[in-house]
Amino acid sequence: MTLQTIKDILLVFSFIISIATLIVHFRNSKLQKLSYLMNRNNSRVGETNFEFVECKQVGDEYILKLVLFNPSSVATVVKSLTVTKTLEHPNFIMCKLGFMKEVKVQFRWSPAVDSHDFIVTLYKESYELLYVKDVAVFFVAISGHINRDLHHIELRTNHDFQTVTTRIDGFNARFPIHFEQWFNG
Repeated sequence: MTLQTIKDILLVFSFIISIATLIVHFRNSKLQKLSYLMNRNNSRVGETNFEFVECKQVGDEYILKLVLFNPSSVATVVKSLTVTKTLEHPNFIMCKLGFMKEVKVQFRWSPAVDSHDFIVTLYKESYELLYVKDVAVFFVAISGHINRDLHHIELRTNHDFQTVTTRIDGFNARFPIHFEQWFNG
């Protein structure tokens, strides 16, 4: 055997190996895409949902009842809750152009020990209720009287955050008529 035939044999052998690795790469990319689609679907199905339930006037403050649904098999831990209120802009020109002013609201919140009592408790009394396996009820006490201002309520957990935007009135919330959910990616 000459040196040229050995080079030709090695060339053919390396060509066969490169074709084989290319085929394996294409099969793995299909498997990776299917795995990604399956994981994306599972994460969408297991996403937490945060909803406004009702509002009651109690003394000189109104109390919101909110619920967090966690359909995932992984429990979630509630980290914080923020409430802001949207008002008309005080500047006449900005108000006519449709600009709104977002104002932070003074409030207290806690997980509900009993979902029918409408009592906002202290952290030391109900901190273990921040660990949510399936459903958790929260009370938010805002000073003042019930008004029809637009409220933005944001709940942050160890997984993500959920936002509820609603006009609060003294009536119980109705079941939704239309639902849309947009996903990125």
